[in-house]
Amino acid sequence: MVGQTIPPPASSPAGNDPPASVIDLSVAAHQAARQLVPNQTVRQFTKYVLSGLVTFALDIGTTNLLVFSLDVPAVEAGYVGILVALTNGFVMNRWWTFRAANGHLAPQALRFLATASVGGILNGVVYTLLLTHWPIHFNLAKILAGAVGAAWNFTLMKVWVFPPTTRRVSSV
Repeated sequence: MVGQTIPPPASSPAGNDPPASVIDLSVAAHQAARQLVPNQTVRQFTKYVLSGLVTFALDIGTTNLLVFSLDVPAVEAGYVGILVALTNGFVMNRWWTFRAANGHLAPQALRFLATASVGGILNGVVYTLLLTHWPIHFNLAKILAGAVGAAWNFTLMKVWVFPPTTRRVSSV
């Protein structure tokens, strides 16, 4: 009803507790994930996939925004989209997927770019080999090549880009 006050939660008799923050929600989500998926590598891979989906959405969203709203040519817009996506991928994987914010930024960024570059080349080579040597639909070839690239990237990010020594105590 209008003008009616909401009573404080039971844990706060005086009503002085601040509202739940983003950090509180993040901690709760983290604890729920640990209970639902006890295996650390599976949790990290799930976060890696979710980070990839967000990164892809930013890539395609940025590209389309530039093309349709600002009349930027598609090729140039695509490169800007890739830069936005790579930046997001690095940040999400560093802070969320592998929780490796304790590591040194510049070496991690360089290793990330090297890993992503080799992963992209590997993806392209597998895609080309599948299309030129087997009677396979190009979309299936794209999915299979993407899976190979994703496996490469995840493995190297886990052990080389964001090694366990750079992770916070609770790594997932």
